[in-house]
Amino acid sequence: MPLYAAVNTPLMAGYENAIAKRVQESGETIYYQVIPHYQGSSGIPDSVTLSWSGNMGPSGSKTLANVP
Repeated sequence: MPLYAAVNTPLMAGYENAIAKRVQESGETIYYQVIPHYQGSSGIPDSVTLSWSGNMGPSGSKTLANVP
């Protein structure tokens, strides 16, 4: 899915790196999902929602606006 650079890095990458750290340090199993949200017929999402749930640490979600 197309994202503006600032959304992918550092915003999205920051959450993904924190999740990866939990897996690497404790062996935790984490389910991670990214859902794009579209308005109208645009092929570019207006926002994305990141959701995660693990078997050892806290679950969470965050919606990031896809803006330049």
